[in-house]
Amino acid sequence: METQHVCGTSARVRTEVTMPDELALAIDRALALSNRAGIAWILVEGNRIVASHRCFAGETVLSPRQFCADNDNERRLYLSSPPHRFSYTAGQLQEIAYCWNISQICYPNVSSKLGDALGLEALEIPGVLIETYPMARANESLFFGPAAIQRLKRPWTTCFISMNSKGQGVAYRHFLSGFGAESTLRHSVIRNAVLAIQEEDESQKAEIQQHLKECCTITVRSDKELSALQSKLALGKQSTLVTLCDYTFFCQLAESNLIDECAVYVALTKLSPSQQSSAANDDIMPSAPTLEHWKVTATQAFEAGVLIQMRRKSDSLILS
Repeated sequence: METQHVCGTSARVRTEVTMPDELALAIDRALALSNRAGIAWILVEGNRIVASHRCFAGETVLSPRQFCADNDNERRLYLSSPPHRFSYTAGQLQEIAYCWNISQICYPNVSSKLGDALGLEALEIPGVLIETYPMARANESLFFGPAAIQRLKRPWTTCFISMNSKGQGVAYRHFLSGFGAESTLRHSVIRNAVLAIQEEDESQKAEIQQHLKECCTITVRSDKELSALQSKLALGKQSTLVTLCDYTFFCQLAESNLIDECAVYVALTKLSPSQQSSAANDDIMPSAPTLEHWKVTATQAFEAGVLIQMRRKSDSLILS
């Protein structure tokens, strides 16, 4: 195993190559909560997990007095994120280390561009071994939410659209009956605490009401209103936002650089009258937005059509 040692006075910091299972588990737990803003940690004593926690970036992650050691056994702390403004500071980790009797802290490294966007803090704690490990590039999506607030002064914003091949609105129930469609939408919605719904798309709200119970829903009428909402959320360190809108509104948001990711349900089978959205219009076809800095990240086929997922290239905005 290749190991790089960086020696301080009594602090020990080193970079390892093979990630331990406990750290991989912490990262998986963070991804399961939110793949754009999840944070998780695991506290291990010997071979036993004595505590764990997960939350959204910007929330309270660590509480020093919550798991104070009641014996002299050394503990190891595995963190899904390095120290940064929206996770924990180096000072907080030092307090935690002494209070919890921690001898070793492990967390992943991120790319230099993402590290610059997050404003990472260096960590050295006397008497505590700090180990860092390379992180899979795909898992760096965990930090897109905090990085968007740092660089763009707004949350990472995901847009959901349901339409036919002409760009006309289609009721979500046309897709939600298909295997996998409901879980795809539900997982994205519940991973975010705030949901913005276009005013003209409010008829769709009843379609997915069961997925909105854990979210704060806000109606927006224009790209300016969404931008104002994003600024307000950023001040409160809310790093992710989901919008439900039609294709025309999506075009406006894309051109205004207000969204970062998009999930488009495209109906390819025949629609019954009840499955046509009230917003559908045969006479108006919106112009397509310029998606020069976007890329398709995934496609999924359903019985009723396809789901196309797109997002901005990672170095186009938050990493520029």
